[in-house]
Amino acid sequence: MKLKTPIFEAKLSLNLTTKKIISHKKDRYFDREISWLSFNERVLLKAYDKAIPFGERLRFVTISSENLDEFYMVRIAGLLQLISQGSKIVPETGMRADELLKSVLSASKDLKNKQQKCLKYLLNQEEDCNVSILFENQWNKNELK
Repeated sequence: MKLKTPIFEAKLSLNLTTKKIISHKKDRYFDREISWLSFNERVLLKAYDKAIPFGERLRFVTISSENLDEFYMVRIAGLLQLISQGSKIVPETGMRADELLKSVLSASKDLKNKQQKCLKYLLNQEEDCNVSILFENQWNKNELK
């Protein structure tokens, strides 16, 4: 029997993603890009916690999304620069730069999909939480000011 709740699936996915990425590691160091993605998934996981007010749960999704944008601008750019300079191995971890880039791009794409799934899940709950989310074309004149 498989438990089907968004929070359970998110936790299971986080564990499997992290284990898959680091399964080939032989030393004890955990790559900072992989660590960062795992942390950001834990931030996103907070959005499923019904004990947290609805607005704060939405905020966890936005934090995760903003963090992923920064991850691309800084971490992915750094890996691409390392590769373009001819480095084959990431310092301190011993991982191949091209393999790490492939892994983190895959994991970050997976994280983006989880963010979208989480947002859709939360937006489907907005009525239960007694809130309304309006798009700009639904605002009245006072709200547009």
